Amino acid sequence: MILRPEGRIATVAFTAAFAGSCGFHVRAGQWISAAIDAAVTALLTYISLRDLRRAKGTRMSLLSKGEIFAADDRATEDVHVPEWGGTVRLRGLSGAERDEFESSVNKVVGNKVVRDTRNFRARLVALSAINEDGTALFEQNEVAALGRRSSAALSRLFDAACRLSGLNDEDVEALEGNSEPAPSGPSISVSQPSSAPALSPNSWPASAPTS
Repeated sequence: MILRPEGRIATVAFTAAFAGSCGFHVRAGQWISAAIDAAVTALLTYISLRDLRRAKGTRMSLLSKGEIFAADDRATEDVHVPEWGGTVRLRGLSGAERDEFESSVNKVVGNKVVRDTRNFRARLVALSAINEDGTALFEQNEVAALGRRSSAALSRLFDAACRLSGLNDEDVEALEGNSEPAPSGPSISVSQPSSAPALSPNSWPASAPTS
């Protein structure tokens, strides 16, 4: 019969205890000490082998595209908004929604692209806020009305929406940078009148004859 490591440990410990109780005093201390060392070594070996088997059993496998598309990967958070007397549920943006939000900051004026940060926080909150059934809480044509609500409330929701969507401080600073100045009109250069050419002696007018 082959004993498992824990069985061998128990057998060694029992034998050591029995030998001590029967009065084997000659070299008993060394024998018991060696038995305890052997028991500890067996226990550590058993634990190492057990952990190795567990690690092999939990090895990460490659995902299929079906598993990726089926994953519920967008976290939600309920944020209490005392200014409005209730709670708003936010959901992290999808990749397409984040692209939409970031591109909305840029606006084409003439032949230049300038930053448009009006209702910057309201835009992200409108994209992130959802109903209980997961549908959007706000329509995009309601962003301006949402932007007229409490700044403290919008900032609280904006911070939570950034966290859920993986937008860090550097991302926000890059998006919320100072707006570029409007294109200036064409410059008008005013030419200074050139000085009159100096007259040569030959070009001087002849003096009137004297009487």
